[in-house]
Amino acid sequence: ESVVIHSSAPTVSVLRRVPLLAVIVRSIHVTTRPDIIRHFLLLGVGMRCSEFRRSESERILRAQPFIADASVLAYPADSGDGVEIEVRTIDETSILVGGSMRSTSPFVTRFLLGNSNLSGNAVYAAAHWGHDATFRDAYGVRLADFQLGGKPYMATLTANQQPLGNDWSAEAAHPFLTDLQRVAWRVLGGSSNGLALFEPVRDQVHGINVLLQYFDAGGIVRIGPPGRLRLFGASISGGRERAAD
Repeated sequence: ESVVIHSSAPTVSVLRRVPLLAVIVRSIHVTTRPDIIRHFLLLGVGMRCSEFRRSESERILRAQPFIADASVLAYPADSGDGVEIEVRTIDETSILVGGSMRSTSPFVTRFLLGNSNLSGNAVYAAAHWGHDATFRDAYGVRLADFQLGGKPYMATLTANQQPLGNDWSAEAAHPFLTDLQRVAWRVLGGSSNGLALFEPVRDQVHGINVLLQYFDAGGIVRIGPPGRLRLFGASISGGRERAAD
């Protein structure tokens, strides 16, 4: 008959002793959009409702990193034909802030800022910086979309500059979320460029530049009914490692 979704801001229970901070966190938090939640459900208008689909929908929602709690309940429809599905979710606190300080200059040595549910779109975005007294400062970004294109697909991009070297990686995947799912797949690739340290003689440490490039692609398919299924799949991976002269 219908699917009704109620999404709520985080309860911020850990901040009860600091009411002002709790109010600030709730005021800048953007609640997860109902259509994002709807795309994770295994139930919809016109579909046959079963206890397995209801419980699996609830479990999948609770497994998302931006959802703190979720419930999916079914009630008889007022018309007496069919059921009404009521979905209630509570978000995790989305603001990400971290770092470290010390008593000497520079006073701030590490800093992280981001959002784990950007604009309520199930997108993780964060940037970090770190001071290094010997070499260059480190910084990097991480982006992750947990529902790419309105589908339960996941895409992640990470890039970092280290005090020595740098690295990046990219991944797209359709994780195996439920026994009702037929196909799952993953594609990833990346590279890292850094120093491998070695000690040719005692108390002498040298470094040689090493470039590593890699990829992996694979998938699985479900054969059989839920609860008595078999998973068959294959993957191909490769890597190339090059060292300087």
